Amino acid sequence: MVYASIYSRDYLIFSATEDMIIHPDSPRAEPWLGQTNDTNIEGYNTAQTLRDRLLADELRRMEPQECIQAYATEFQTAQGSVILVTKGDSVETSLDSETVLESIFSQYQYSLNGKKCKPHAFEWICGGSGSKCPTTREPCERIWQTDVDANDWSPRGSKVDYCLSEDLEALCRLQFDKRLAYVVIAFNAVKVLVLAYIFLGVREKPLLTVGDAVASFMRKTDLSTAGRCLISRRSDQVMKWQNWIPSKGQPYDPRPKRWRQSVGGGRWCITMIM
Repeated sequence: MVYASIYSRDYLIFSATEDMIIHPDSPRAEPWLGQTNDTNIEGYNTAQTLRDRLLADELRRMEPQECIQAYATEFQTAQGSVILVTKGDSVETSLDSETVLESIFSQYQYSLNGKKCKPHAFEWICGGSGSKCPTTREPCERIWQTDVDANDWSPRGSKVDYCLSEDLEALCRLQFDKRLAYVVIAFNAVKVLVLAYIFLGVREKPLLTVGDAVASFMRKTDLSTAGRCLISRRSDQVMKWQNWIPSKGQPYDPRPKRWRQSVGGGRWCITMIM
């Protein structure tokens, strides 16, 4: 009923030339990362945050191999939005001309051509799109380690020279489930009542262990088993049902017996349920 949970990070991917990164405040850098205030609110706000962090030298530079390793995970917990930097004069993209960003981690399913599709967490690493149904090729999660060349990595059309990524603190939370707590409390209450009844209501001394049985038989002879020390539980039940009393002792059976056979199935079930 007490468990820990960890948050997955949603992030955006941007493409930029190295000149834009070196001079983020120059007129040539506008629109910054391809985002304007009237096209995509989420993209624009994230882009401005990345600009501020870049000017404050708070973005982490990653080489392509390190960048691929950091983002090739279905549950991103440590990295935020990323800028793919190329040394070219322009940024090419195989996506819509509307943006050079892509929101790649979505918890929602979407429809395309009548099909229900679930986005891949890092399909973009292999040049795919998380906003489109998978193609006939293998998903990126299966092939990125063998088919993606970090020295010639071009997920958005232009070869990536390095990445600038946000380092984020992993968020976790300790959860408490009240419904499970109620169930545990209810069963514990039943156990308390049973133990209280045994302690207060049972006046005779119960035989709880083999030693209790031996001590009891030594103090008071059990006439029902006199001369029949090898009688089994099953034979005893048969005698009770048929009012049959054997005239002589039971023969010795050398076959080993399981301890569980000394107690009936009903008692095992009640014990396990409790």
